[in-house]
Amino acid sequence: MYQACPHKGHSILLTYKTLQDTYDKITKAIVDLRQETEQGALVLVEGPRDQASLHKLGVDKGVIQLRAYREILDRDPEEFADRKIVVLTDFDREGEFLNKRISRHLSQIGVEHDLSYRRKLKCLVKNGVREVEDIHPYFAKRFRR
Repeated sequence: MYQACPHKGHSILLTYKTLQDTYDKITKAIVDLRQETEQGALVLVEGPRDQASLHKLGVDKGVIQLRAYREILDRDPEEFADRKIVVLTDFDREGEFLNKRISRHLSQIGVEHDLSYRRKLKCLVKNGVREVEDIHPYFAKRFRR
């Protein structure tokens, strides 16, 4: 599991090493998420642009769009049976609300779910990234090799 944001509330000096460490952590999180989906996990995102951003990062299997909380209520609980569910909603207020509602619903129907990727990515891309769809442009712009 990923830990909470270690630098939350503290300013840090951005050095090459800090940027490289951030790049490595984002890369690891994305690679781990990709591996999870290749092993059958489902990733719940808010919309098509979020899905496209993940696709550009190589996570192109098992991504489900939920434009509204009600959409998860319409899904057959059997779809989630025996699968890992990763909730990756946006990092803004609406995404926080949706995250809580989805988590509560999944818990009520007995489905285990993982919020660790959301917490980790939110921490790593905190400057100017409020939506999942912005992760790929943020990643590509700041961490060109």
